[in-house]
Amino acid sequence: ATTATTTATTTATTATTTATATTATATATTTATATTATAATATTATTTATTTTATATTATTATTTTATTTAATTTAAAFTRCQQTIYYQSISYQNTLSSEEF
Repeated sequence: ATTATTTATTTATTATTTATATTATATATTTATATTATAATATTATTTATTTTATATTATTATTTTATTTAATTTAAAFTRCQQTIYYQSISYQNTLSSEEF
């Protein structure tokens, strides 16, 4: 009877210890997995945010460059037209003066 009780107690203790160890391992694994998943999510979010910012910056720079170039080209074209107009008016005025002399 004593042997049976000792065996039963030992078996129960071993079973409890094994169950506790298994639970502890499962908890540790779950925690590690959750931590890894959280870190991966954070990394992905940071990468996405960085990429989005870089894309936005590139788009803004491209738009600004295009706008500046367009403005400069338009200004240069307007200035050239203005110069041509002044030149042709000057020639026309000189021709008018020349014809009045005769």
